[in-house]
Amino acid sequence: MAPTNLLLVDDNLQFLGILRRFLQQYDDLAVLDNALDSNDAIAKARQLKPDVILLDLSMKDISSLEAIPRLRADAPHVRIVVLTLMDTTAYRNAAFARGADGFVSKVAISVDLVPAIRNTANHSEPASAAKPNVSRPISLGEPARYSLDFENAVKSILEAEQ
Repeated sequence: MAPTNLLLVDDNLQFLGILRRFLQQYDDLAVLDNALDSNDAIAKARQLKPDVILLDLSMKDISSLEAIPRLRADAPHVRIVVLTLMDTTAYRNAAFARGADGFVSKVAISVDLVPAIRNTANHSEPASAAKPNVSRPISLGEPARYSLDFENAVKSILEAEQ
């Protein structure tokens, strides 16, 4: 089976590096590229045709809440998982209303991200504004392993940078 192709979108280069390293551990996930802003994400989504975009909610150029409908228009096949430190019901509802397929708090990334990607990639239809509000993706197990893997990736990157 072909891996799920990912586009990572965040305006923090250090976070992108850590996230890329973390995701590269999984044979069923392939990071195609990253984008540092929403406009670059839209262009790369058109060009690279990823299966899933991991999109930071808080971007410097245009809001990710504005970018989601544009991504849907330019790359209707793509699934979008929003990542954020601003894990509130209002942001979750807004992201799903705009067309996000998933929503993962950066605080719980080590537990929830990989299952969210897999769940999102396995759905046949992208989200729509009518999507029911789901507070978090269904966990597919192994949270302790995800947590340890992410922590180890962060430690190794920080050690290499010293």
